[in-house]
Amino acid sequence: MAVIGSIRKRSGLLIVIIGVALLLFLLGDLFSGGSSLFTQQDVALGKIAGKEINQREYEIRVQETIGRSSGPEGATEQAKKQVRERVWIEMINELITFKEYGNLGISVSPEELLDQVQNTTPGSILYQYFSDPNTGQVIEQFRDPQTGGLDSRKVLTTVQNIINSENAKDWLPIEAAIKEDVKNSKYRNLVGKGLYTTNSEAESINIEKNASMSFSYVLKEFMSIPDEQIEVTDSDYQAYYNSHKDEALFKSEEESRDIKFVSFNLVASNEDLAEIESEMNAMKELFVSDTNDTAFILDNAESDIENLSRYFTVEELMPQLKDTIQESEIGTVFGPISNGSTFQITKLSAIDMAPDSVQASHILVKIEDGDTIKINAAKAKLDSLKSVAQSKKNFAELAKEFSDDLGSAEKGGELDWFTRGRMVPEFETASFAGKTGDMIMVETQFGVHLIYITDQTEAKPRYLLSSVDMLIEPSKFTANSVYSAASKFSVENKSIESFESNKEYAIEPAEGLRAIDPGVPVIGPNSKEVLRWIFAEETEVGSVSTPFELEDKIVVVAVTNIREKGTISIESAKPFMSPEIVNKKKADQFIAEFGNYSTLEEAGSNTKKDIQKVSSARFDDNNLSGGLGNEPKLVGAVSALESGNVSKTIIGNRGVFVARLDGVTNPAEGTDLTQVKSVKNNNYSSRADRKAQDALQKAMGVEDNRGRYY
Repeated sequence: MAVIGSIRKRSGLLIVIIGVALLLFLLGDLFSGGSSLFTQQDVALGKIAGKEINQREYEIRVQETIGRSSGPEGATEQAKKQVRERVWIEMINELITFKEYGNLGISVSPEELLDQVQNTTPGSILYQYFSDPNTGQVIEQFRDPQTGGLDSRKVLTTVQNIINSENAKDWLPIEAAIKEDVKNSKYRNLVGKGLYTTNSEAESINIEKNASMSFSYVLKEFMSIPDEQIEVTDSDYQAYYNSHKDEALFKSEEESRDIKFVSFNLVASNEDLAEIESEMNAMKELFVSDTNDTAFILDNAESDIENLSRYFTVEELMPQLKDTIQESEIGTVFGPISNGSTFQITKLSAIDMAPDSVQASHILVKIEDGDTIKINAAKAKLDSLKSVAQSKKNFAELAKEFSDDLGSAEKGGELDWFTRGRMVPEFETASFAGKTGDMIMVETQFGVHLIYITDQTEAKPRYLLSSVDMLIEPSKFTANSVYSAASKFSVENKSIESFESNKEYAIEPAEGLRAIDPGVPVIGPNSKEVLRWIFAEETEVGSVSTPFELEDKIVVVAVTNIREKGTISIESAKPFMSPEIVNKKKADQFIAEFGNYSTLEEAGSNTKKDIQKVSSARFDDNNLSGGLGNEPKLVGAVSALESGNVSKTIIGNRGVFVARLDGVTNPAEGTDLTQVKSVKNNNYSSRADRKAQDALQKAMGVEDNRGRYY
């Protein structure tokens, strides 16, 4: 039945896919061996310091790295992504960073290398090398018994043995990594020490953070005039663009593109739902008569059996079953029931009585390596302790003396009350299956336990439910109908004008997409193929795609804007220039309304606005009281006034202000600035390395186009 269900499911253009596969098979020789059409292409993935990075060269390094780290079994897609990123960083280091180290005279002497081996510190290369990657703990034979850290003497001996053996070459990559780490540290220190806070800076920071001022103001808000009443012409855009195009806002570090898209959702039709329900009803008859519920689930269900066969308390039952299952006989099959993304039929396979909570104590003999001899010895030891505990009633005393679980040993092995799901499966099963007073031995991932069940709640019924589910998906016919509608839309709307003017389908935007992005977030996961088309060389503004078939939808995409690297075009800038131009025109009107004034009262009278007051504000305030929010120009202008003076008009974020400084309270003279300097210096230090690397890469040039191909 599961096979029939699989055939029924959506396959999109299954026939086309099979046809393409056959074509590729027949043309296999064209794409294999030394004459491969693809291997002859010399694709450039980008540039680093003027050097063009060839895809073949890059991919060879990626595959070599995967081979060393993953072995013959290969790597997951996520691991491959990480390796590609690591190899790219390595190439940047080789072509930019390490050359800069050489220019600065940064090197590692033999004495410094020896010091790194003799004095390993947490986080260092050797510390990582001699630690278990799964636990982060130092490997036992290299552990210092006094500190629990890495024993430098053992490390030095091991390194010397490697160097003097036939495997000396194995030391070379470790040595290279240590040297690279030391050089990185020297570079960070070199840059970091060049940045420090002067006394004058510290004083300014102290004033900015601690000086308090009060001021009064009159405000004409931009929102008092609807934007629709302000006309923005092409000459307005051009004038604003010419005045501001050299600002950072008008610069783009990398190419980005905007799109609009239409989604055609792949959802099951009413006919599909009826067909699925019919299949489940047919399966229900077979399930009633089948005596091996586990095998039936494995043969017919979509989901893993762990999620489909388990015990439920009354409280855990789904609402559709809660009222009927308690009166039903074992073997009864319920459903089909719609359960989110699936239909399912559910069989009452068994009923048992069990507590929902257990109180227990335990004695643990820890076994970390799964050694059979150690396990048998642990069982023999615990068997002896069990006999003593049963005869002398001294389990708590024995737990304190012999248990390796130090946390519970202090309490006589007591674990307090626990419900299902709190303990590892083997421990849980033994605890809930036993009775109060039982002492049960069980083996888990932690070692061997002697469990003493000290109490249990009253037994309640639990229902073993076995379910078979079927995903609610569109049929092949429905999927093909949706694809046909998407194809028709794509063919009939090949221009951006007709695409945007269609009235039948909703259009959604996605802006600022980059080639290096993992996909198009608003479209959904697994949309990298869509992104590759968006950034393909032949794709331009106005291009409309053929349909892209994703997991739960089909999309048709139109490219609406391309922002080249560098200064963006006036068209690309219009969306964020427009509100600035509108507010500037409003500001001109407001400034005219303020007219001539010598006092704040005159400014308020001219504009028919009341005087407002801010009782306390600091220079670094980004959230002024009274709902003003972030108004840096207002704060800056007021802080420059003499007490009692009135400002010129100030164009802020909310509107146009006129302000008067009412008073200033400065921090006490002679304030200790040590803490101020320390905080600022730490801030410099934390940013120095990354900022220096960014500046270095920007100066030398790094162009990354890998997103077009991966």
